Amino acid sequence: MRRSWFGHARFRLKTADFLPEEAFLDHLDRRRTPMRIAWVGIFATLCLGVAQLLSWQSQIFEQQALDSLQPDEEVLVARGEMSRVFVEMSTIAPYLDPLVSHIERPTAAWLFAGLSAAVGPTASFETLRWSVDSKTGVQLESTALVQDDEALLGLPGRLQKFTGWPRARTLVPETAEMLRVQIEASQPLQQGRSSR
Repeated sequence: MRRSWFGHARFRLKTADFLPEEAFLDHLDRRRTPMRIAWVGIFATLCLGVAQLLSWQSQIFEQQALDSLQPDEEVLVARGEMSRVFVEMSTIAPYLDPLVSHIERPTAAWLFAGLSAAVGPTASFETLRWSVDSKTGVQLESTALVQDDEALLGLPGRLQKFTGWPRARTLVPETAEMLRVQIEASQPLQQGRSSR
């Protein structure tokens, strides 16, 4: 209570004077503000700690990923060996291309080995001629002396069966006790595969 200049008692009224008693029950909770600030601080510190932990963990994973991209010593040694082999092969490469094209050509050794069996045991060969042409294909010409009539009669069928080629024939120029037979067989070339 205060006195005014004129001697009258004057009351200073506050908002709290008009509030009921229930409004002051939470007064003790208002005093706990420092405790609340402490809990918020602890929670913020905990959040910062978790964030820092996640940051460290991500840095560890990033370093592991970078380390995995680095080649091992064995890989470096293998790369050096491969580059050395490449340099050595580069000096040989001009010679390999003609060799590969020669190896891709059809072979005739299997024909020569089995031709005498296909013609018959009584036959003897005078000439063998083998040619490969990109237009006509593979061609084999041979001259053989055949003594047996039965061997001569079944010769075209046996040649086709043996070679597997679509065209195999015998040319008989004259009839005699021993026949001189010209044998021809041909096969068109197949790109990328050798004839067999």
